[in-house]
Amino acid sequence: MHGVPARLQTREDYERVHVAGLVGEVDRLAAIRHLEGLLSGRWDYQFDRYLDEGEAPDGEAPEYIVLEQEDGRRRQERRVYAQGATIEILGYSESEVLAKIAELQEV
Repeated sequence: MHGVPARLQTREDYERVHVAGLVGEVDRLAAIRHLEGLLSGRWDYQFDRYLDEGEAPDGEAPEYIVLEQEDGRRRQERRVYAQGATIEILGYSESEVLAKIAELQEV
């Protein structure tokens, strides 16, 4: 393998990059970033409610974010699990991905 591809599309792509990172054929940090992308891609934000002027969100980021709209209204969005996330499509669990990251960090 000649470096980590810009896009990994299949479980086999992720497995190849993981192994290549373990044996030093590719940059470990680049392999870790791809795996971390699987984890961060699990989340999406959905509209929750509009906030009154000066009203604080119902919780801290990253669970809640506030977006200011062009008309000045503030909308609160709540973090939710993204159905159909790449991690799910590829059949990985969170613990599997975290274990692969840990392995790469130990090398």
